[in-house]
Amino acid sequence: MRMNSPLQIASADTPNDLACLRAFVAENGAAAVSALDRHLARPRYRPAFTRIAKRAGQLTGYALLGHQRLRLGAATLEVGRIAALELTPVEPDRGEFAALLGDCLRVLVEEGLALALVCGPVATYAPFGFAPYRFWSQIQLASQPYAAAPALALRRATAGDLDDFAALYDAAYQALPLTAARSAPDWRFWLADERLKLVAEDNRGRIVAYAAIELGPDELAVVEAAAADAGAARVLCRELQSYAHRRGQLLLLALAPWHLVAQAALHLDGTAQLAAHSKSQGNDELTGVVDLPLLLEALVPEFDQRLTRSRYAGWSGNLRLEIDTERITLAFATGHATVIDGSRPADLRLRQITLPALAQLCLGYRVAADLRATGGLACDDAALGLLDALFPPLLATRR
Repeated sequence: MRMNSPLQIASADTPNDLACLRAFVAENGAAAVSALDRHLARPRYRPAFTRIAKRAGQLTGYALLGHQRLRLGAATLEVGRIAALELTPVEPDRGEFAALLGDCLRVLVEEGLALALVCGPVATYAPFGFAPYRFWSQIQLASQPYAAAPALALRRATAGDLDDFAALYDAAYQALPLTAARSAPDWRFWLADERLKLVAEDNRGRIVAYAAIELGPDELAVVEAAAADAGAARVLCRELQSYAHRRGQLLLLALAPWHLVAQAALHLDGTAQLAAHSKSQGNDELTGVVDLPLLLEALVPEFDQRLTRSRYAGWSGNLRLEIDTERITLAFATGHATVIDGSRPADLRLRQITLPALAQLCLGYRVAADLRATGGLACDDAALGLLDALFPPLLATRR
């Protein structure tokens, strides 16, 4: 009967669809229902971002998509996150999983989102062109009592703090690759999630630092933080040490080692770990390119700046990128990039690029020579210098 009842996938765009989905999700507990409610309240939400799968009229699975903006130097990338993808039974037919994932990718293309993000096992998503694109990073700082002089007062965040948060966040994260670009609705959505947000004020009542914290049974994980300067960052770390000590928990900072607050933690005898793969749960942050021309168009402002800073400043010529399904050319005229179709003659060619290698190259996770050495792409030696200028390594990190 499975053969006679194909999987049908559509948007949950009616009240009845959403009611059926809520009942289906409720079987997985209150946390799943809360995640659905949060998904429906997400900034830039569209009905097409809620996908339901049915067989013979019965709901058998769903997927939840979100729209994010990431900064990469001078570029802003419009990306889609696959926040959930569930089918029954727990281990569904591989073809059904591929159908639902393929439907998600189609929606992202139609919505003008060039990249797809997902957190999951590499083995599950690699066959569909996904690959890791961030290094796993964590700093461990011993929890201990502390009395600052003068102390920063820690309190819970409120909606009135969001303008200060935005200013501190931009100062801390602007130069770090692949960090979120947030508008006012994004900040309100951020404040409403389940993480604990603590604000640090100086003795004049000014907000000089904040931290967003995930509380586990044994650990306190700082997943985002910002401070006005290195001194505020140091005292924030001290206060967090004391807070973790009172709770009897281990203090971890899921921050890049070159983040201002992370640097303060390292100066307080913190220990950093950096790895290519996640250290827990067997899941990684993965990405896949779903619209190459659109991605390259978004990267044009950054390409221009990268060339200007390199020995290829003012270069003119054509670089063609060739994947199995299409060819796209980056045409440079006196150092300015334009994306054109791949039928034009090319001075340099980036040949036989696999989809995972393409994502890792464009986001600076691996450089061209490394990908060539492992079979991810083919190119001549003459192209490597320009490729290194256009696609340098960027040490983006995640916990």
